[in-house]
Amino acid sequence: MSTILVVEDDPIARNFMVQVLTGQGLRVFEADTAAEALTVCSALKDQALDLVIADHVLPNTTVRNLAERILEFCPHVKIIHVSAFTFSRMEQENELVPGSSFLQKPFTGDQLINLVQQTLNPRKQ
Repeated sequence: MSTILVVEDDPIARNFMVQVLTGQGLRVFEADTAAEALTVCSALKDQALDLVIADHVLPNTTVRNLAERILEFCPHVKIIHVSAFTFSRMEQENELVPGSSFLQKPFTGDQLINLVQQTLNPRKQ
């Protein structure tokens, strides 16, 4: 079973993602701030954290800054950026972590699940 951390400051968006992912039988933790996300990652460091799905803009930081800090705890973790901005804008502003995936808001539950599956199991897609 894969373990995922959802980091999103909008409770409606966060709850949507958590419900979609847990409905697929995934183990999901959630955080609404970067500080809370880092606390969860620190607590999970002895367990496998497979994926972080994080909103582009969080209070006091960006997903790139957060992802770089999370990768210190869990260097193998995969990252999905979610943002209302386009991929090209995120790329242009150097906000994407190399090797990460991107999902533009708004998105459906099926789009989320498909990208999660592709990110966690790239050879199976």
